[in-house]
Amino acid sequence: MSKILQNVKQLFQKTNPARIIVFVIFALWCFSFLLGFGWLFFASLKDFMDLKDNPIGLPTVFHWENYVKAFEVLGSYDIPFFAMLFNSLWFTFGSVFINISVVVMAAYALGNFKFFGRNFIVAFIVIIMMIPIYGTGSAALKMYMRLRIYNNPAFLIINASALSGTTLIIMTFFQTLSPAYEEAARMDGAGMLTVFLKIHLPMVLPSVSAMVLMSLIGSWNNAETSIYYLPDYPTIAAGLYQFENFGDVRFNKPALYAGYLMCAIPPIVLFSVFRDKVMTSVTIGGIK
Repeated sequence: MSKILQNVKQLFQKTNPARIIVFVIFALWCFSFLLGFGWLFFASLKDFMDLKDNPIGLPTVFHWENYVKAFEVLGSYDIPFFAMLFNSLWFTFGSVFINISVVVMAAYALGNFKFFGRNFIVAFIVIIMMIPIYGTGSAALKMYMRLRIYNNPAFLIINASALSGTTLIIMTFFQTLSPAYEEAARMDGAGMLTVFLKIHLPMVLPSVSAMVLMSLIGSWNNAETSIYYLPDYPTIAAGLYQFENFGDVRFNKPALYAGYLMCAIPPIVLFSVFRDKVMTSVTIGGIK
């Protein structure tokens, strides 16, 4: 025990006080998240009266059937849970795939080539980012209806837009690459497409992967788009929103909490699996 205390004391002696303060702040911040998930988990295992009389303590009886009940009560528009799960999967992965594909190509062009109007496009993207999304909601709805993509899986095509902050972020990734890589490839006879696909894209892939991961989590939790523009294709997030605000949630709060946890598990697992991979740099040792 004394050896452990001695090691802790040496660690604090070698560490900058500012770093200790930052560590404590982030540790408390992380603990607050863990505490919230812990409460949500135990609350999902209670019945209604137990949750009402004992909202903080452990369940008197563990009601695991709440997770089975969540499959029944979290339906939206009489659509079963697994249909909402399927909608969440194609909506999430389809949206992110289309968006990142277009954004990466646009960011590569803006970051690697100088052409007339380039600065105007970058400035236009910044201006678009400052316009509140709800200020364009009614006009966007009319446009989607006229294009016949409202309440249609073809709605995913709207993600083929490079007018976002993600474009500017990925553009900076490409701008940080040394031109020596491209020059060496050109000397070996590689064309622009080969340089992009086999040299530049793999080099920024870890950074782009982090953006993809964040986009996947955001799309998975996106309830507004499904409710506003895809009402016949509700996702799990939309089903939770509908049940929480319009369903008989008074006596089914434990089942609602169980639904929250089931909805949160995929992003947590995804982040846990790929958190080290997306932070790994592959740009070292590229030139011989």
